[in-house]
Amino acid sequence: MIAQPVNYLSSTSPGTRRFIWRHAYQAINRPFADMNWYFLNYGHASLDPSSPLLPLDERHEPDRAAITTVSKTAMSLVRIPRAARSPVGTLCLLACVALTAGLLPWSAFGQSADASAPAAETPGGFLERYVLGRNVLGIGWAHIHTVDSSKPVRTSTSSLHLGTYQSPGTETMVSDSDTLVLTFTHFFTDNIAATFAFGLPPKFKLTGRGNVIAPVPVVGPLTLVDLGAPENNPLATVREWSPTLLLLYYFGDNDTKFRPFLGAGVNYTFFTDVKLKRNFEKQLRDLGPLLELGMGKPPTGPAKVGVDVESSWQPVVTAGIQYEFAKNWFSIGSVSFLPLKSTATITLKNQASETLAVNKVDIEFNPVVFRLALGYRF
Repeated sequence: MIAQPVNYLSSTSPGTRRFIWRHAYQAINRPFADMNWYFLNYGHASLDPSSPLLPLDERHEPDRAAITTVSKTAMSLVRIPRAARSPVGTLCLLACVALTAGLLPWSAFGQSADASAPAAETPGGFLERYVLGRNVLGIGWAHIHTVDSSKPVRTSTSSLHLGTYQSPGTETMVSDSDTLVLTFTHFFTDNIAATFAFGLPPKFKLTGRGNVIAPVPVVGPLTLVDLGAPENNPLATVREWSPTLLLLYYFGDNDTKFRPFLGAGVNYTFFTDVKLKRNFEKQLRDLGPLLELGMGKPPTGPAKVGVDVESSWQPVVTAGIQYEFAKNWFSIGSVSFLPLKSTATITLKNQASETLAVNKVDIEFNPVVFRLALGYRF
């Protein structure tokens, strides 16, 4: 009943066949990890009672049929005339010979050549030693506190030949935020682990202070936009994505309930869903005709406004503690710091997509991340 659909699916394509047998082998083998069978393969036995038998050690005798299959395949390739051998055939020959040579000592799958030699590790033993029980999946809450600062707004425009200048007293502040964080940790040893952290992108609000000016010759500074006006704030909202990879050192051993840890790693931050406050954006659009007149061009209408926040790589340091309150269940607390800097750019263009002005502000977010999480080891 099972064989028919499996055979049908296996015949659809080589890739499907490989996928089915790769996973079917593992599924069939898993319940019998401690039993004395080592091959899931076809066997070969000659019908001629006078044909010589392949010489095998006594401990390999139960697997004679499977080992004979591999040996026969290798020997048939050896008998191919040299002129008819192709590079692919040669590779197949080498692979079969290597497989035959490798299967003989390994066919016992954990039984050594003699009782005094150490047993070869089984696939189940490998999983137990290096994979199972070494992973911790965590889910929790993170509060992101920004120790922010910024430089004055820097404007570049050819209007009235103003060039590049700063608006003294302007400043941009970044709000705190909260988010859901997921972590996956793998322990290479009892003390050394790697963690990949990611989660829902938190939303930050950017508020402003001071006036963006135009230092018009003779006339003096002309106020263009009041960044601190209540109707303009928050100037923008943005979502931050910060996948992080950490290398951690845990104090104590695997049986210690309270385990402090220290770590460092790398973080990549990028921003999406950057949106300007409607009133603030309207004031920027209204600057279009004024800037065009200053460039000696007839006004074409309100400016088109574009906004971008720069992505960046930065190091991360972290410290925390893990407490095992039940078997395989942990509460985790940590504090992390990222020296995150970015540049926000607002570009004004006319209706013909010609650049009228480019405004940049360098912002230091410098977030301190406080995390509380629940972890499960598997």
